[in-house]
Amino acid sequence: MEKISSGAPGQGPQRPRVVLAPSAEALSGELGAKIPGSGRGTYLVAYSGEKPTGGYSVNVTGARVEGDRVTVRFSLKGPPSDAIVTQALTYPYALAMLRDLELRGKEFTFVSGDGGKLDWPVRRVEG
Repeated sequence: MEKISSGAPGQGPQRPRVVLAPSAEALSGELGAKIPGSGRGTYLVAYSGEKPTGGYSVNVTGARVEGDRVTVRFSLKGPPSDAIVTQALTYPYALAMLRDLELRGKEFTFVSGDGGKLDWPVRRVEG
């Protein structure tokens, strides 16, 4: 697993979701943004949805492949209760590539850092 980018842009999907693509080019076409290529593998972008302030983040922390099943683990964090944060809507995202993993024929599961299953909608992009 290789992290490509993460952040909290000023716009994005209101609800959590994941987009999977077989290449940086296919993901770029789907998102309408230039995604840097990092080699062969499955590219994914995870959006944790609209947040009321700054200080939230999502990161891809690992992936486990067992046959045709792939489990991707995310770290989801919010700001500490006493933090001074930006008073604006934010849309945390993470972009990663699962090196040498063929998208076709794989079943993906997404879990949080504590192992809880995330039932986020998934869009598969063909390319």
